[in-house]
Amino acid sequence: MSKIFLSTDEIKEMKSLESWRDQMSANLANMQDAIDQERTTDQLKGYRSVDTAAAWEKISPAIIKESPKVNYVSILAQSAAVMAFVIAAWFVLRPAATLVETQQYTYDESKQVILKDDTKVQLQSRSILTDLGNRKTKLSGRAFFQVTKDSEHPFEVALHHGKIIVLGTAFDIITNEIFTQIYVTEGKVKFSNGADSYILTVGDILTIDKDGIYEAHQPKIQATAWQTQKLLFQNESIVNVLYSVASYYQMKLKFESSAERIEDKCKINSTYTKETLRQILDELAVIAGLKYRIEDNNTIIIQSFKC
Repeated sequence: MSKIFLSTDEIKEMKSLESWRDQMSANLANMQDAIDQERTTDQLKGYRSVDTAAAWEKISPAIIKESPKVNYVSILAQSAAVMAFVIAAWFVLRPAATLVETQQYTYDESKQVILKDDTKVQLQSRSILTDLGNRKTKLSGRAFFQVTKDSEHPFEVALHHGKIIVLGTAFDIITNEIFTQIYVTEGKVKFSNGADSYILTVGDILTIDKDGIYEAHQPKIQATAWQTQKLLFQNESIVNVLYSVASYYQMKLKFESSAERIEDKCKINSTYTKETLRQILDELAVIAGLKYRIEDNNTIIIQSFKC
């Protein structure tokens, strides 16, 4: 085996390179620990672990090369520049990864959530609200929003069938994989699902499902009754009652005929607290001659009624 003889200067350069390697390995190990703690951020999902052993194997042949004229300073400078770039790039990305923190809310009972902009959200039990930051949210389930006004920063809610954008208003939302329903109690709401967009004002109802988008207007719907778990009707038209009942039980409501146009002929006085949906509808069948059926466990079909 041939022996390799290095000059005093070369030995010093080699020791400097080895010392630099050890320092870089320590820096990379610390960086990897930080990356492991932040794996939930999108910016670092594609980051690869650095294999210091493999990197050293690529550099070490230059040290033991038989040629007596190895430019160790050049190798050190080039390698240091590369590693410095990697570390600098990571520290540039790291603050951006922590600028926006998401927060998810879900509870076993109805509870009010106050967001950072003071927007109040009454969240129904087992519903899921995700605060994405910068007045952007996502909802699955049911919630009543009272949005803080900010003309320069619209408030957004992503739904199963699109999204709504508001500046400051109040509205009730039901949204799941089957259908989404929006009812506005204050101000204006813009709903869009890509191709279509709608401006909703007080009393407007928008229902979206696989069959299309349906608009209605009923200013007296008790859309927040689910918060008190009580439906109270005093001389109320049966159509408003039916919309309130459907909203309370998170059901879609559809009419087979022109029955909706004669709502004022039937007035209802009643209170419901612990009744089931069918118990209420059966009572209305006695009071107002209501004929109905339930389809797919999510839609009340009103066939007719008379008083």
